Parts: sequence; C-alpha cells; structure tokens
Amino acid sequence: MKRLKGIHGIAIVAAVFLMPILAAGALQSPYDFEHGTIAYTTSVASDAVAKLQARIDSGETKLQFDPEHGYLPALLNELRIPRTSQSLVFSKTSLQLFLISPETPRAIYFSDDLYVGAVQASPILEIAAMDPKLVSELASRGGKAAQRAGTAHRFNSEEARVAGRKGGQATGAKRRAKSPSN
Repeated sequence: MKRLKGIHGIAIVAAVFLMPILAAGALQSPYDFEHGTIAYTTSVASDAVAKLQARIDSGETKLQFDPEHGYLPALLNELRIPRTSQSLVFSKTSLQLFLISPETPRAIYFSDDLYVGAVQASPILEIAAMDPKLVSELASRGGKAAQRAGTAHRFNSEEARVAGRKGGQATGAKRRAKSPSN
C-alpha cells in the first residue's frame, strides 16, 4: 500500500478522525439548546456563575491564582462551594476524558445549584450552574402540564401544611447558612 505523504495525507487522516465529531454535531438539533424556556443564546443568565463573571468584568472581584491548584480554590471560595463537598470520580463523562484515569481522577465540588469539576494538571475547570429563574419557570411549566394531563399529585390540606413547613424550614436554614453573621 502506498504511503500518504504531505498535505494530502494529513487532510485524509484529519478527515477520518473528524468525521465522527462532525456527524455528531450535525445530528444535534438547535432545538436542543433553544427549546422554550431554556433558550441559551437569548436568555440572560442570573445564576451564581453569571453574577461572579459580572463582578470579575467590573473589576469588583479578582480571582487569585494558586501556583499548585490554579484558580480552583479562589473559584470555590467565591461561589461558596465547600471544599469538603469534593468527590473523586473516574468516569470519562467529561470534556477532559482523555486526562481522567485512576491516577488522575476528576474532582467534583458541588453545592445545591453549582458544580465545579477539575482534573489534575489541566488548565480547564468545568463549571455548571442552575439558573434560579429558569428552574422556577421550568418547574412551573412542568407542574401545569402535569395538572392538564391529570397526573399531578393533589395535596390534601394536611399534606400541603407539612410541605409548606418543610419548605420554610429549608429556606430559613439556607438563609442562615449564607448570612454574614455566621
């Protein structure tokens, strides 16, 4: 078999490796990202990461770089994600899948509505946040759809009272934990 040389060989090899990636991208519909409430390209983010980015852009906040861990410690502090939430995973369900191994697991740090993933020796931090406005809107739409379909749970007065008390307790505990006096 004749060996491919020069630019033609590089182009053919690149095409062979890029075809699966391009095919996957072609199969993904813009609908996935623009569906209803989500509308990623037109929605204004109001989550903790967007708020931090606004503080960084305005000069109000500057993340300190740590020589050993990069921006990870500063990011966790600013987002109020406890370091004790760390879990190490070996799953390759990450954009950094080629860096993850038993020797270099992905560290996941999380709170109720945030996630930060980091892999040793990688300059990339994975960040995901739940936008409270979108979560509320999606929950509302889901509840209304369930009611229309007749599949929603119908609370009796006792169940509603208990649920309301639990929600109030959880919200109060969360507010107390975030209070500067603690």
